[in-house]
Amino acid sequence: MRRAAVLGAAALLTSLTVACDGQSEGRPSPIPESCLIGGAAPQSIPDAIERINSLPRPLSISCFVASLPRPLSLVATNSPFSAQPAASSENPRIFILTDGLVLSIVPAGSGARLLEFAEWVSDTRTIKGELPFPVEETLTEDAPYDVLFNDTLTNCGLCHRNEDPAPDRRGAFISDAMRPEPDHYAAVAPLFDELENCDWDNETERCEILSALLDFGPVEEVAFADEVDTFFE
Repeated sequence: MRRAAVLGAAALLTSLTVACDGQSEGRPSPIPESCLIGGAAPQSIPDAIERINSLPRPLSISCFVASLPRPLSLVATNSPFSAQPAASSENPRIFILTDGLVLSIVPAGSGARLLEFAEWVSDTRTIKGELPFPVEETLTEDAPYDVLFNDTLTNCGLCHRNEDPAPDRRGAFISDAMRPEPDHYAAVAPLFDELENCDWDNETERCEILSALLDFGPVEEVAFADEVDTFFE
């Protein structure tokens, strides 16, 4: 049921794989083995917080992403219309989809130290949240919802329409999900070249995020369902 709602929210387009051992030849990943904790993919924001609290401190976004089980279902967008905008075509905003949850990251730019969450409650509505990184302390379940723009609106509500309080989730809000405009989808395949050519001396955090995405098993390129609105609809 939930998988139908999200692939419902994400229709499989194509499949991409990395090297058979999960890492590119000749370049070991610097991600610590302590990040590779196994377990099931998070299906809700509380699941994600539980995983974050199981990982070493201080916790980087790259360590969290590397911890996720494979394959990863990815959507990339070059859209600048977000509180976590794509920095460039080489640094798209990347959505990581599970059956019940969407995580979003960007390798570089103003949103590079922010992890955003969207937990599906219907085919077109999600509970939103976000966390700044690195994470130093143990998080409470309501930590991702500390995103108020003012007394009646969250930061997410500036872009996502029809925001309402989430029942039984303290501090959380539900609003309309949005997908990229058709001409703002970006291909996932070029990210492999970005990783291979990454400047580890001068762009360490960017390179680590790309490594966390691509060095630990196969990824699949997907797209959100047409029933999910775009920013301008």
